[in-house]
Amino acid sequence: MLSYKKFVQIFLAIVLLILSLIISVNIYVDPLLYFGGNKQSGLNANYNSRISKTILYSQSDKNYNCIIFGSSTAMYMHASEFKDYRCFNFSVSSGNIVESVKIAEYIKKFGKEPSIVIVGVDAFNFKRNYLKPTSLPEEILNQTTTKIFWERYISLNVFLFSIKDLFGMLERNAQYDVVTGDFSQIVMDEFKPDNIVTNRKEPNPNWKYNVVYKDSIVHYKRLREIFPEADFVGYMPHKSLWDIARIEFLGGTDNTLEVMYEVSKVFDRFYDFTVASKVTSDPLNTPDGFHYDMKTLIDVINVIEEQVASYSLAVHTMSRGEYMRDYKKALDDFIVHYNLKPAEDLRKPDEPNK
Repeated sequence: MLSYKKFVQIFLAIVLLILSLIISVNIYVDPLLYFGGNKQSGLNANYNSRISKTILYSQSDKNYNCIIFGSSTAMYMHASEFKDYRCFNFSVSSGNIVESVKIAEYIKKFGKEPSIVIVGVDAFNFKRNYLKPTSLPEEILNQTTTKIFWERYISLNVFLFSIKDLFGMLERNAQYDVVTGDFSQIVMDEFKPDNIVTNRKEPNPNWKYNVVYKDSIVHYKRLREIFPEADFVGYMPHKSLWDIARIEFLGGTDNTLEVMYEVSKVFDRFYDFTVASKVTSDPLNTPDGFHYDMKTLIDVINVIEEQVASYSLAVHTMSRGEYMRDYKKALDDFIVHYNLKPAEDLRKPDEPNK
């Protein structure tokens, strides 16, 4: 029979062995990019973009003259493709403007002042009750230095993710390229639009799903105040024709454009890529109608660097009336061209069946 002392020694040895295994596997796969990512495969599945991007930034030389903020619609823009700037893309999955402000404060404290700030302006930031408390890592929320790797790599959740990544058991929707330092979208689905998700051409006053408000503009102003000397460039990320047509059929276009025009005043330059175009009307350019890969996002980079609007609308050069006229004209033309109509089989439960 084992003595108590021997039992404790064996138990501790087993615990240490398990912890060593967990940390070793996590270091090898490196899902949070403490060591630059998985050197063997050269690719990492996206575990938590908020944590991994904070680690990447904190462990870099921080000598960036360009910072990109936004959500997953900006996350797949490759910073390595910029010719005139050394950019760090701090966009994160489902990122909102409140998070961008906190990240900017972190950069202000620990990094270098950028000469240009690029902000992906998603309309969901202007819906009330959407800007919930952030899930940013402690380093950014508390404005502290990065945690030592073993504090996170002792995690069983991270270990299970690493094992799945190691054996190809993950369905990746995004991955990090060790060589370029960019995140890329992995297209899993095919976008096959065939109708519009509403049954009304007239707005329903009781249905506020598509209503956006100006309340959040104050956060964009705060973001600009953090880097007052930077060229402040905003853009509305691409959306498929079918999504903007849905908003039109719900009666939300004028409201959205009014709010976007107001927020455009905060920026030195502001481009709208949601405008109906050959790019947004091609289902092959997106897997879901909202996310676009680099063959499309390179257009955003070119517009920002060359300061030529291309098929986007340079809102900062337009009056309110011109913006609304040109946007709605393009939308109407494409709706007619594709013969888009409101779907008759989708109704809100409390609406009469007319």
